[in-house]
Amino acid sequence: MLAELFAGLSQRSRYLRFMAGVPAQLPARLLDILDAADGRNHVGLIAVHRGRVVGAARYIRAEDATAQADVAFTVADEFQGQGLGRLMLRELMRRAAASGVDRLRFEMLAENRAAQALARSLGASLRSAGQTTYAELHTHPEPEAVAV
Repeated sequence: MLAELFAGLSQRSRYLRFMAGVPAQLPARLLDILDAADGRNHVGLIAVHRGRVVGAARYIRAEDATAQADVAFTVADEFQGQGLGRLMLRELMRRAAASGVDRLRFEMLAENRAAQALARSLGASLRSAGQTTYAELHTHPEPEAVAV
């Protein structure tokens, strides 16, 4: 299922997702990592539309810091910009918080404005270094201030 999702991505989408040129047919070792969810330290979600996988998201708990996890997500080209990435990331945040993960971190190319906008909209802090932007998202967002 995941192989079909990645094979159907445009070359540009694969480049933005993996931050490098990758072939449409992902190497087996990459697919094995994507498929290796255990429900606690490696949590994965897929979005299905009419029997076809159109999105995938996952986090992998950091070995050096159990309260942090690295996150990645992919949305099929024709579903980008419609809120699917946001929905999957919100669900990952919920599941991470329930498992004791306080922060999700991810990196993206500095040119990936859509991913940056999504991260900001969910309250992530962003920092850039050269061609890479790093994001950190708290799974327990601060409550918004209420004016009285």
